[in-house]
Amino acid sequence: MSDANLLQVCEVGDLGSLAYFLAADRHRVLTTYNEAFNVAAERGYKDLALLLLNNVDHLDPSTSDQKAIREAAKNGHTKVVKLLLRHPKVDPSYFSNYALRFASSNGHHNVVELLLADKRVDPTSQFGVSLIEASKNGHKEVVRLLLEDKRADPLSHHYLALIEALKYGREEVVLLLLEAKPLTELSQQQLEGIAGELVKALEIAKKTGHQEFIENLLKSEKIPESIFTQKASGTKLPNFGFSNTQNESDSTESSSTSEEVAEKFNLNIHCFQHIPSDHLGAILPWIESRGYKISITKVWEGESFPEDILVYDWLIVLGGTMIPGANDDDKYEWMPKEKKLIRQAIDANKVVLGICLGSQLIASALGKEVRKHKHQEVGWFPLKLTPEGSKSPFSRYRILLM
Repeated sequence: MSDANLLQVCEVGDLGSLAYFLAADRHRVLTTYNEAFNVAAERGYKDLALLLLNNVDHLDPSTSDQKAIREAAKNGHTKVVKLLLRHPKVDPSYFSNYALRFASSNGHHNVVELLLADKRVDPTSQFGVSLIEASKNGHKEVVRLLLEDKRADPLSHHYLALIEALKYGREEVVLLLLEAKPLTELSQQQLEGIAGELVKALEIAKKTGHQEFIENLLKSEKIPESIFTQKASGTKLPNFGFSNTQNESDSTESSSTSEEVAEKFNLNIHCFQHIPSDHLGAILPWIESRGYKISITKVWEGESFPEDILVYDWLIVLGGTMIPGANDDDKYEWMPKEKKLIRQAIDANKVVLGICLGSQLIASALGKEVRKHKHQEVGWFPLKLTPEGSKSPFSRYRILLM
């Protein structure tokens, strides 16, 4: 049987043919069996996955490109996830974090419960995006499970999830999030950090058929009146019926919609994306909700970089799995070109945001040394301000650092 036939057997779940094939040849090239194992897990064929685990001498389900547990979780295959968590050949400590994210996003609460119950699964690295995506998609049971897990609960993720749930009208999730962490418990400075986005989310919800829910929410005082007077962003916020919340000097001004703000600033944003899995994520709906323009160079597909980076107002440089990283110009032909464009954008006083590898590339483009840290960090983690950090003008946004 050829490699192609082996993969086809796994795609259709043909247990008998796989058993016959394994009896004849269990020493096939490692990568082929690993790929077959991933296919079986992705399709939810528990018996096929178990057969491969127990009968292929050189199967390595912990290799860096092994996606079995992530894909099984993404598709809600509870039995396969349980197998992978319990089998001695499988070390779920890395990919299970991503499995948590995909299971949460797709609402597979049984899989989420399994993952959170396994002590080898560290929810801290993917907790934020898991909670945000589950809230955005209205998966109440998943949100409940995540909130009950006390190992990772940075404050900023909770309220970003609340904002997304409001935007998409996920009423039950909104109430669940507000019950878990009431807005009334926030300090004035913390409230300033989210006031602008929160009011915009309320405005969107009202415009998309959830007006009665929002009005009841406001009457219940779960949303403090004070958010309608915050001016942390420098932009006047719309009044939701609280006639006494605006200064008299502002009373004749009309509130700005997100579309009007976008038209005023007319931002043109470009993004360098290095691999398919490291995408804009929650940044993209933020951009689109404001009507900003966005274009993307898909570096992994060999797309050409923009001829003139200065036509853009903002540049976002995303992450990637390039090893050793931003120092390896010889290995990645595109890297020196990208650094040059990053430097041009910075020199032209453009807004440049780097995430993960992107921040390394910015440092390297500015002539700084990029070196490996002794601690690995993958995902989102809570940060604490030092005394020096508290003096920074950025400390007003410290809700994002908690």
